Amino acid sequence: GNENTREDELSLFFPPFMWLLRDFMLSLEKEDKTITSNDYLENALEERHGKNKNNRIRKSFKNLFKSRECRTLVRPVYEEKDL
Repeated sequence: GNENTREDELSLFFPPFMWLLRDFMLSLEKEDKTITSNDYLENALEERHGKNKNNRIRKSFKNLFKSRECRTLVRPVYEEKDL
């Protein structure tokens, strides 16, 4: 519709998006398969079933930021007191 056309036009002016996840402790897995950090980002942007109010935000984000990537930084130490 009109909204998608406008977002496609605006996306020409949006910079590449880099999502940097600090202190990342999760396993990069989906359905028992190893995934990349970029896959993790794309999974986070997938539409959720049902009437999820954030689906519109996810769709707009994907339309506006055509170039996007994700990188993770592990936590430097396990124990909080050692930070």
